[in-house]
Amino acid sequence: MVKVDLFDVVFLNKHNVFEAGQELKGYIVVQLSQAIKVEDLRLKVKGKAQTQWSTHRGKTSTAYMGEEVYFDADLPLDYMKEFPDGHLSAGRHEVPFSYPLDAKLPSSYESAQGHIRYLCAATLKRPKLKFDLHVKRLFTVMAREDLNKIPLAKDPVELTANEEIMCCFASRGIVSVTISMNRRGFVPGEFLPLIIKVRNNSRKDVDVLQMRLKQYISYYGDTTFAGFKGRNDVTKEIIRIDRALNTAPGDEMTLDDLKFQIPSLPPSMSGCDIIDIRYGLKIDISSFIRLELPIIIGTVPVRAMPASKSVDDLDEYDSIGSDDTDMPSMTTPPQCGYRVSVTGPFRLNNDGNDDDDGGGGGDNNSEGTFGDREFAPVYAYYGADADVDAPAKATRRKKDCGLHEVDMCICD
Repeated sequence: MVKVDLFDVVFLNKHNVFEAGQELKGYIVVQLSQAIKVEDLRLKVKGKAQTQWSTHRGKTSTAYMGEEVYFDADLPLDYMKEFPDGHLSAGRHEVPFSYPLDAKLPSSYESAQGHIRYLCAATLKRPKLKFDLHVKRLFTVMAREDLNKIPLAKDPVELTANEEIMCCFASRGIVSVTISMNRRGFVPGEFLPLIIKVRNNSRKDVDVLQMRLKQYISYYGDTTFAGFKGRNDVTKEIIRIDRALNTAPGDEMTLDDLKFQIPSLPPSMSGCDIIDIRYGLKIDISSFIRLELPIIIGTVPVRAMPASKSVDDLDEYDSIGSDDTDMPSMTTPPQCGYRVSVTGPFRLNNDGNDDDDGGGGGDNNSEGTFGDREFAPVYAYYGADADVDAPAKATRRKKDCGLHEVDMCICD
């Protein structure tokens, strides 16, 4: 087999993350130690959501699958027209490409039961009896989830609960809890502050406070044969904090120093009909009181907050997204950076043919195959520990690089 030193897809962005509505830009790089016969150089860009799970009852297993395609396009390159004899010369070749991303695309997401995945797959088409070369690279799409466009996200919330403590069918008094938050919407990297007031008018100690950030995911799909619709609800615990209260009978306590940082998470999902993501903050006071505050995770932080509002007045939001085109870019605030998803990477199919895209499934993991073997989305992050390095930029050259005629050359 002819030695191919490098066949890859490179994005003009250090983090391989693009905002919905931006232009996807990059280039294909081919580096050869000697000339090879090539019929064509092809590039496919694809974005889709996919779900898959099974249910079991006795010996019966039912499989569900869902799919939603956002784009599937073959980009014209015409690079081989520069080589009329069909031989790609030895050396380094860089072929630029671009593709406009729709402003309403949902954010990238990976899990065992489903994903929202965006990729570029390049193919170097060889003559008959020769192995075609494939490479696949995934990139993150960040949806425009602007919390300033969601009135509920900016509203302070307060929730009060009174629980009568019973023991042996007799009342032991009442425990009252009030929980308040300065707003409902947050972005990864921000600290979520809480104020909790406990009044123990019972004859029992109130000694334990537990806070848990929950992620609720709903996957939708149809059965493989009959087409019956199904739903798979999954709950994940993202953060858990335990704290001692030590509130004796007759005592009151106010905790105004409670806060935790929102990790790198996908935003509350909009724009996808088969994957729905929501968040909630669960509060347990000993074993007496259990409350939950709904949380919205966005990508653009709140800039202003109105007067207080009770959580009882909050209705379920139908959509986090906005049709407005004048929303600010998530990369504008100086404190914004990126962090890899807290869930970490997910391994792609070992056969190198995820999503039937024709791309590779790993770096040289099989003959003629290059590309990603696993993938973790990257999300906007507003914490001090974010990676705030600017995306890689092309360098303008006055002269042609000798490989192709482009205004912005990214050759070394």
